[in-house]
Parts: sequence; structure tokens; C-alpha cells
Amino acid sequence: MSGRTAAVSSVVFVTASRDWWGAEESVLTLASAARGHVRQTLLCRSEPLAQRWATEVGPTVVLALDKRRVQRLPRLHDMLWLLRHSRLLLAHDVVVLENFHLVIPGSLVKLVQRRGQRMVLDLHDKISTPRASRVLRWFAPRMDTVISVSDYVAASLADLPVDSTTIYRPVRAPTQATRRANAGRVVGIVGRIDPEKNHPVVIEAVSAAPAHLELVIRGDRADSRTGYRQRVQDLCVRLLPDRHVIQARVDRARAMDGIDILVVANPQEAMGRTIVEAQLAGVVAVVPDQGGAAELVEHLETGMVYAAGDAHSLAAVLTRLSADAPLRAGLVERAYAVASRRHDPATYARAYLGALAG
Repeated sequence: MSGRTAAVSSVVFVTASRDWWGAEESVLTLASAARGHVRQTLLCRSEPLAQRWATEVGPTVVLALDKRRVQRLPRLHDMLWLLRHSRLLLAHDVVVLENFHLVIPGSLVKLVQRRGQRMVLDLHDKISTPRASRVLRWFAPRMDTVISVSDYVAASLADLPVDSTTIYRPVRAPTQATRRANAGRVVGIVGRIDPEKNHPVVIEAVSAAPAHLELVIRGDRADSRTGYRQRVQDLCVRLLPDRHVIQARVDRARAMDGIDILVVANPQEAMGRTIVEAQLAGVVAVVPDQGGAAELVEHLETGMVYAAGDAHSLAAVLTRLSADAPLRAGLVERAYAVASRRHDPATYARAYLGALAG
């Protein structure tokens, strides 16, 4: 990262997530790009995140893993967790909170701000339930600023008295050697196997498109108790008996391997990190016309857009893409140029640190 970034000398990132998703990858990418330009500490509960941070950023991790699983009073537990590490928070210019649902003691917020420090909320989730909306309405106005992952997510703050800015997340581009010719034959869905991802729309669309198309589904099931993964599998067996593969979560570097067309079907996607990963890997991204995903694709320029929730609309897009090699080649070339510029980690780090400084 070159050039002047911002008048911030130290930042502590706080995440209570025990899983590794796009938000955690973004924090790591930011910290790696800003290494040597600002002192950074991570307060987390994720062993994999802590290990990678120590390897790629430095040994400034405070890993607060609980020895027992707390089932009751989780909000109180979050509050005690933050109070236990209040000295760490007070030792930095800026405190960046990665989870809006954390219960921040009001006294701690006031103490941080009275000392001239800033508290920032990194908002990367769509607020889709009344309860989440109530929590955000209490939480956001107490922050000095909010950094949103997309304009779609920022709209959750529209009627709140809070300073907000949108900064799309960074993605590390793969080496040129990993990109390949796009054959337009394999359609992929990458991410959690969860109802909000709307897999049935994609399965139905592929079944209605030319018979040479194949479907690859990659990802962990979010909650085995819902039975959603089994329903997805049953639908694939019925509609695509010999044309589907369901795989477990793979390493992020191999998430796009063998895929020609990535489809996002969630109309409430906060941003859609896999879209950018696809664009940087030579994979055509196809997204719904709603949600944050639509902000990352310009129809017929850097990908294709279809009517959200409409399998017939998606099938028409897949049919056109599979038959038009020059169209695929143009989309891949233009998408790579835009994504590599807009999501460049060094550029992102400068913008993010500038937003932290206010």
C-alpha cells in the first residue's frame, strides 16, 4: 500500500464470530494490506482466524475462546467478554466492531469516546428481521461512523442519525495462471447451503436450460436440523439426475475451480464476495436484480442480471450464455478489469483507514 492513508495509528478489530465467512476474510485482507502502516490488533473467538492473522499480519491476536459453550444469556456473555478486554479496546485510536449484535455496555462506549477514540461499526449483514432492526437502531447511533458493505446494506440506516459510508470489500486476485477459457458448461453455486441462498431457483433454471449444462453446489450446510440440504439434494436428483454434484466447502482458493458460470440466487445478499472471486477467476457472474449483488454486475458488461426468484428468467440467461462464446469472453475480460481495480486490497485499505479517521 502506497501513499498517505489516514491519521490513524492503531486499530483493534473485534469479531465474535466462531465461523470463517466473507467478513472474516475481508478483515484479514485489510489487515494484510495495511501491515506496516498502522498498528493492528485482533480480538476474536475463531481459532482459524487467529492462526491466519498471526501468520499473515503479526502476533497481535487476543484469542478469547470460551472453554464452555454458553447456551443461556448470550447477550450478557458478550457484554462480559468486552468488559474483560476493555483495556485492550482503550489502547487503540479506533475500535472496529464486526458484529452489530454485540451488546456494548453504554459506559464503555462513553469511556472510549471521552478519551478521544472512535468506535466504528462494520456493517456487512442485511437487516432482515424485526429483532435485528431493533438491535441496529439501538447500536448504530452510538457509533462514530458505520462502514457498509454495499448501498443495499446502507439503506438499513436510512432513517437513523448516523454517519455512514459504503466501501465494497477487497478480494485478492488469483494469479493469471489460474484463469482458464470459459466453456459455458458448468453452473456453480458457492456458499452456505442455507434457505436464504435460494438453491431451488437455480436447480429449476438449469433443468430448463440446454441439457448439456451441469450444476455444481459447494458449501457447508448452515444448520443440519432444518433438513434444507436434503431437500436441495432431492430436488437435484429429481430434476438433474445425471447433471449435478453437491460438494462440501472447499478452500477459498479453489472455490471457482471447474465452474464457468457462477449464479447468486439470494435477493437479499449483502454484497456477494463470491461474485468478485468469480470475476477475478474468469467465471461469468449471474446475479438477481435485487440486493447488494446487483451493485457488482452491470448487465451485459461485467456479467448478467435476471429477475430475482424467477427460474424462467434465469434459464433464459443461462441458455444465452452457454451458446455465445464471444459474449462470455467479453464479460470475463471486462469483469476482471473492473473487479481487480474496484476490489484491490491496497486501494481498499486506504479508503477504509480514511473512513476510520473520519
